[in-house]
Amino acid sequence: MASETGAAPGVTHDQLYQLLQNAANDAMAVINSGPGAVAPRMTQYLVSQLDPKMPPNYEVFLTVTGHSGPSSWSWGKGEKMFAGTAFWMGDAGVLPGIGATYGVCCTVMWGAASQPQPEPSPTGDLKLPPHTKVGVTALVNSSAEQFITISVDGSPVAKFKGPGTQDKNLLTQIFDTGSGNVSVDVEANGKKSALVNGSYALKGNNFAYVLSEDGTDNDYNDVILMFNWPLG
Repeated sequence: MASETGAAPGVTHDQLYQLLQNAANDAMAVINSGPGAVAPRMTQYLVSQLDPKMPPNYEVFLTVTGHSGPSSWSWGKGEKMFAGTAFWMGDAGVLPGIGATYGVCCTVMWGAASQPQPEPSPTGDLKLPPHTKVGVTALVNSSAEQFITISVDGSPVAKFKGPGTQDKNLLTQIFDTGSGNVSVDVEANGKKSALVNGSYALKGNNFAYVLSEDGTDNDYNDVILMFNWPLG
């Protein structure tokens, strides 16, 4: 059986059905490897076809079902904020190719193309709303000790210190933004770290982040600072 939800600046139910027919035929290349190979192969094909057409924040979730129940599933991308969906489900025998053996259930979800996330800015300077209580949480992913200073109008208002791995949490501090001019300084290995920052909003909550790089791998996760407001 087939059904559909959502509206369409993304993909329609009929378009998804056509893509799944093509993906099912493409996945015949790995059918002998079992459903654990079929689901990722189909999502890989779907993403390759959807990427040029979809808003930047979309996701694909696909389940391949064998005769004894659900056998394998796969996310195609990694986004988690959606404004619309298209859904298709069919038993074994509906789709061509691997569809002769497996039933398939697929959902495509997308957010608004008019709301892309801004590119990060290469600085530790933030412009936050004035005279607002803000929380800042520090996470560390570096064996080098990190020295983190957050200043408002040039005066320190919060400091963190420590090494750590796997998002070691240096806890949360609260400060007042004063005029709104907030700056971040991070030092490690006796020198200043490179910084980038960005911001976004979700359902009335506001977030800003500063990421640091203290070496040469350019993963920008040695320090992760998350600012959030308003506070409840």
